[in-house]
Amino acid sequence: MKKTLYALILTFALPCTAFAQPASEQSIRELLKITKTAQLIDQSYTQLEPIMNSIFEQTVQNKGSNTDLSTKKAYENFNKKYAQLITQELSWKKLEPDFIKLYTEVYTQEEINGMIDFYKTPVGQSTIEKMPLVADKSMQLMQTHLTQLIPKLSKLAEESKQEVSK
Repeated sequence: MKKTLYALILTFALPCTAFAQPASEQSIRELLKITKTAQLIDQSYTQLEPIMNSIFEQTVQNKGSNTDLSTKKAYENFNKKYAQLITQELSWKKLEPDFIKLYTEVYTQEEINGMIDFYKTPVGQSTIEKMPLVADKSMQLMQTHLTQLIPKLSKLAEESKQEVSK
């Protein structure tokens, strides 16, 4: 009886383990290359500085003309250094091993193979080509929301400051 039970367990367990093979590093690299992940990440960083500048300009407008030229220059220098640091520290060369590990932990080989097959199709290629446009529009959307949020955050900070002063 026990032998029959073990045989049944093995019969059903073996196909499950074969199905859930971890994805190979080579296949993940292929997927990341096909989906142009490195280029998308690099593009997102080039958009960072203009967004930071826009947020600063919105902040200056909200404060009125109180902001002097030296403060503006200091903030512009900060933005440039900030963008450079982000670009260096979050470069694809530094991120790629983490992405490979992440994909290995999340996806099975079968899933990676399915994504590779999909992204090689015309619809998959179209999806890849449109990803930067979606990313751009998403960043614009976030920028709009963030610039609308700044006055509210300033007001909240001022209210909190007044509460502490009491």
